[in-house]
Amino acid sequence: MIKKIAACVFTVGILGGLAYYSGSLYSEKAVNEDPASLRAPISASLQREIRESADRDRELLVPEQEQKMDESRQEASTEAEAVQAEAEPYLYYLEEEGGYVRIYEADRETIYEETEITMDMLPEELQSEIREGRGLRSIGELYDFLENYSS
Repeated sequence: MIKKIAACVFTVGILGGLAYYSGSLYSEKAVNEDPASLRAPISASLQREIRESADRDRELLVPEQEQKMDESRQEASTEAEAVQAEAEPYLYYLEEEGGYVRIYEADRETIYEETEITMDMLPEELQSEIREGRGLRSIGELYDFLENYSS
């Protein structure tokens, strides 16, 4: 029985000592004595959490910003092409004559080439453009047309 009482007293003493020790770590006295040692782990974890949160936000925002930048680049490219198209004169004109496509030079009087391309072979939209006098800005455009519609 004495052994049991001694064991209980010993256990209570150890538990009391642990409680006192753990209480002193976070007590007001400990904060006043060494505040940096207690705040350092807290501030480090807060800083890490803030950094991680900022990284997540950055990951979410960057694709949106990149998408907006791509859209503005495309708009600028389209506008630049439109301005360039307005500035460059037509070098060749496609016109209909006798049911066939004829190619004229920029003055619209000098025949560059008489083709064997019939108007019936062409899509309706292209036919209407040729009837109005479709302009081509380069020899490349002309060759593309001839390549696509010549037999």
